[in-house]
Amino acid sequence: MTEGPTQGPGDNAPSTIAPGLLDIAREADEHLRRQLLPYWLSMEDPCGGYWTSVDARGGIHEHAARTLVFSARMAWTFATAGRLYRDPACISGARRALDHLERFRDVRSGGFWAALDRAGAPIDRSKHVYGQAFALFALAAAAAAGDKDAGSAAFVLFETIEDRACSDHKGLHVESFDGHWNETRNADRALGEAPARYTADTHLHLIEAYLELLRATGDERVAQSLARLVDAFLSLFLSTDGRYTYQKLTAERLRSGSIIWPGHDIEASWLLDTAADFVGDTLATAKIRARALELARGAIASGMLTSGAWRERVAEAPTAPSRILWWVQAEAMLGLVVLSLRWHDAEMAARAVSTWAFVHRYFLDPATGDWRLRVMETGEPDQFAPRIVHWKDPYHQARACMEIAARVQRFAEGPTLAS
Repeated sequence: MTEGPTQGPGDNAPSTIAPGLLDIAREADEHLRRQLLPYWLSMEDPCGGYWTSVDARGGIHEHAARTLVFSARMAWTFATAGRLYRDPACISGARRALDHLERFRDVRSGGFWAALDRAGAPIDRSKHVYGQAFALFALAAAAAAGDKDAGSAAFVLFETIEDRACSDHKGLHVESFDGHWNETRNADRALGEAPARYTADTHLHLIEAYLELLRATGDERVAQSLARLVDAFLSLFLSTDGRYTYQKLTAERLRSGSIIWPGHDIEASWLLDTAADFVGDTLATAKIRARALELARGAIASGMLTSGAWRERVAEAPTAPSRILWWVQAEAMLGLVVLSLRWHDAEMAARAVSTWAFVHRYFLDPATGDWRLRVMETGEPDQFAPRIVHWKDPYHQARACMEIAARVQRFAEGPTLAS
């Protein structure tokens, strides 16, 4: 295996590695290469891109909308896998996904449209920064793989986002726009509640995209914007005790009450920890890492079940059974591994092993090679859950497998994890 996707200047290998993490890394790496990636590569649409809607029995809904977020995540997944494994199928898949992503580009007003029909005509010209962030994420990954055209396109999109959406020097970004970059009501990121102008989730994915672009280019402008984003996230969205995030801010930057999302919080914890390697001086890095650790501890307390499974959000009725979603397990497993390695924390490692055991037993679908969209808290699969929808793609689960395998190998300084 080649160098991992998130190696930063602060990574130093410990002398020992917690029991179980090598097993997770080997199993995740094997699952990724032999099952998960081949399944998604098989989902090619002859008209371009990949199918965005497949029902529980494998039936393809050919005329489902092609969305920006789905298409960008496909491109990121294959571009990153192609770079790491030098796999011709993934490299070809990335090229196909990037060509399809290009259809979303608005050459007149800048940025990328939200949705197309199967023929490639825009059916939703709105421009939410959440979607723009994923487009940038994909282009930056392609740039890291050596695609110079993608690198140029990434900088154009970065500058568009900063010009159109950055509300002030403190790092907050306005999120919701129409096709001409006029601000609109932020209903897209309402998350089942009242809309707010700013959301933690969108800003988290901007951090992710800027981090990817910075790793690919080392550009100082990107570094400065990333530092502002991280500072805004920590100072404005994080709770006073640092154990959860407020998911929304009003136009006046006042925190808006909402239920706690452990899924978002554990994802934020490892991304912030990674960004700490690229942001600020030694004191700033240490502060970010400490706050990332505290956020992870809060997410564990509110979201992790004794079975090893994770809830997406804190339920209003905690005694009622809830459905367990695939993406939360992926981010939780990865977050626990990252922080276990960072802090040499055996308890975090044991929790990661527990979460992977739940995933391995209940989420890995032998019929497809992918992860199931959802199961019940008992692990019983939802027989009616579709295999693919526009928000269920390989990004979370593929990233978790790639990151864990690369990080654990780097710390263990061992041989290649899988043939």
